[in-house]
Amino acid sequence: MSTITIDVDDPSGIDAAVQSVVQDVINQVATMDLKRDMENLIVDLEKQHQAMFASERDADGNPWEPLSRWTVDKKGHDIRLYEFGDLEDSLTSKTGLSIRSITKSSDGITLEFGTRHRHSYVNHFGGPSSWGQTIPPRPHVGISEKTLDTFMNNLADDMVKQLQRGPSRTTTP
Repeated sequence: MSTITIDVDDPSGIDAAVQSVVQDVINQVATMDLKRDMENLIVDLEKQHQAMFASERDADGNPWEPLSRWTVDKKGHDIRLYEFGDLEDSLTSKTGLSIRSITKSSDGITLEFGTRHRHSYVNHFGGPSSWGQTIPPRPHVGISEKTLDTFMNNLADDMVKQLQRGPSRTTTP
């Protein structure tokens, strides 16, 4: 039979050791490179928004309000949030109207995803139109629970792998 016996004469020594380990983990997490995870999230968000536009639903799966008869007659079709495709394109691929940024600061890492399309705000939140009617909200920017869960699971897996590798070390020639 094999045994290991550990005698602790000073419990404060354990507290200090645990605090030291926890601080090491906090330091490693603070310096982790999460840019690849964020870039993968952008790809997933673009795919999610493609599905949202194809199904004419928001990130939670709620259908967008149908177009008014006047709007259908004016556009010649009943496809919601589609005139020339530039609003959809700005959320499903990278265009001049797309907002995609990843910023790292001392507070953490921030991802911005969205569109600069001039009609996005009123279509997303609803409001008065230039022709005197009220446009109902059709939320077209967001993150679904599924996309968020997948991202969080992948992020957690990546962080554990980075922790297992230990602190990153840079070498100078």
